[in-house]
Amino acid sequence: MPIGKGQFTADTCVAARRLLNLPQMALAKTSGLEVSVIIDFERGCRGLSTNEITSIARALEKAGVNFSTDGPVLTPGATAAQPDLISAVEFYERLKAALRDQRLV
Repeated sequence: MPIGKGQFTADTCVAARRLLNLPQMALAKTSGLEVSVIIDFERGCRGLSTNEITSIARALEKAGVNFSTDGPVLTPGATAAQPDLISAVEFYERLKAALRDQRLV
């Protein structure tokens, strides 16, 4: 089901990610957006463009979420993903970059 700009909220995004056990970093990667965009949106610090919403919604749908009037639900047969493991060094570098983008470091 297509989701419109006013219908896709931070709570919708978080709920869909939790259904899939999908970290913010993995959603950023699959949607083609920076992790800071996902983090800021979910924290309520920024809005999203229509293109960003479409990218996130498509990534979540591809991973197995359907958006209904009651909120996100798993597609029949879909299972929660096991997050990709990344090295501690790669995680640290990504986190440092995201914090630098937010001027926290």
